Amino acid sequence: MKKIKIPVESNFITGRLLHPKIIKPNQPALLLLHGWMSNDSGNIKRAEELIKLGFICLTINFRGHGDSSGELEKLSRQDHLNDAISAYDYLMSHDGIDKDKIGIIGTSYGSYIAVLLSIYRKIKWLVIRSPAIYNNDKFEEPSIKMIGKIITKDYRLKKIIPLENKALNAISEFMGEILLVESGNDELIPAQTIDNYKNSIYDKNKLTHIIILDADHSLSKPKWNNQFMEILIQWLKKRI
Repeated sequence: MKKIKIPVESNFITGRLLHPKIIKPNQPALLLLHGWMSNDSGNIKRAEELIKLGFICLTINFRGHGDSSGELEKLSRQDHLNDAISAYDYLMSHDGIDKDKIGIIGTSYGSYIAVLLSIYRKIKWLVIRSPAIYNNDKFEEPSIKMIGKIITKDYRLKKIIPLENKALNAISEFMGEILLVESGNDELIPAQTIDNYKNSIYDKNKLTHIIILDADHSLSKPKWNNQFMEILIQWLKKRI
């Protein structure tokens, strides 16, 4: 595991690059994106398991999170999308990576950013767990002004079509395979938000939707986190 620092605009993001002991030519790679007000610590543990499958993995901290630079109060969704783009480009530059086999794993806010990233970069696999959704307004204004507000909670309960939302439009145009993991007792992401994502996916044959029964948003019990890890490993095993 190598700790890395990636410049983004006038700031930087930090992360960890993990890879198998022996790097073979043309290995698949994964970029792991954490949730809002979180960091890459949980993703490091996941990456440690995924490198056993032969993946080269990069975890990052969005600006304003973990030990990345930047003031969270001043950072927008556009800023964090730029972080993800910079991280993807860093991963792409690594020796031994098959540039046609790069996947993204996102959690909550990280899922939302991961879906948007698919507009700008080539992604083969998209894993979104408890994907958050936000309206398009004030995309380039500080995220903290809207995240957690009642308007966001109400918005997630609405039936939304791709033409009305950046993330739903992005996933409707995504041509790769998608793993959508839902928490059965999610206190932040209602079933309607999950349905909005599912209904926006054009080719349902490329979608795998799995529900972790009784699990909360953060997978606070070890058994739920273990279930997610097993789902992830089994799904990726079939694709490499």
